[in-house]
Amino acid sequence: MPHLMKAFGDFQWTDSSVIDYFTIKLTTLFPRFNEKSDDDNFYGTYKGLGVNISETKLTYSLQTSKSSNTNDNIEFKGVIIEIDVKKPFKGHTIIRKREFINNNRAYQEIKLEDTEFTKQYYVDSNDQIESRYILTPSFIERFKNLKQAFGGNSIQASFQNDKLIMAISMQKDIFKLADLSKPIADSKQFTKLLDEFSSILEIIDELKLNQNIGL
Repeated sequence: MPHLMKAFGDFQWTDSSVIDYFTIKLTTLFPRFNEKSDDDNFYGTYKGLGVNISETKLTYSLQTSKSSNTNDNIEFKGVIIEIDVKKPFKGHTIIRKREFINNNRAYQEIKLEDTEFTKQYYVDSNDQIESRYILTPSFIERFKNLKQAFGGNSIQASFQNDKLIMAISMQKDIFKLADLSKPIADSKQFTKLLDEFSSILEIIDELKLNQNIGL
C-alpha cells in the first residue's frame, strides 16, 4: 500500500487513526456511537489543503431488556473525510440525511429553496447568515452531484472551525488492495483502488474547497 500511494504524491497510508473520536463527536452527525474502529487511513495534502481519509465504523451498545447482555449496533460504516478549508467557519453548519421519523437537531433548521435537496437532507446551523453563505445554489448542486458520483450512497457534512468533515456511507469495504482469488498480475484490482481514492479527492475539486472566495 505505501508504494502504491506514491501515485498520489504527498499522500501516505497508515494503520493508525488520523481522525480522532472526539473530532467526529463534535460534528454531532452521529450522536449515539461510543466505539470507533478504523481500517485503512490516509493523510496528506491536495491542492494546498490538508486531507485525512479514514475507512471507519461507528457503533453503539444497547442493553437488551431481559438480560444484562448488550448488542452492538452500527450507526455508520463508510468513509470519513476531514478537509482543511481556506477560511475558518465562525459557526457550525450541518448537512445530514433526512429521516422519516426522527431528525436529530443540534441547532435551528435552515430553510432552503431547493426542494429536491431539502427532501433528502436536513440542514441546521447556529449561524443563519454564514450557513446561507456556504449553501449557495451552486454548492447545493455540486453536493447533489457527489451523491450520484458515489452511487446514491448517503453523504453528510459538518462545517466547523477550519474543517469540512464529510461522511459517506458505504456497506462494502473499499481501498482493498488485493483479492487472494485473483493473480497478483491482475491490474484491475489496483485500478479499482486508485479510482476509489481519486473519487475521494475529486470532492475538493467538485466543491471548489481550495478557493479563497468561499464555497
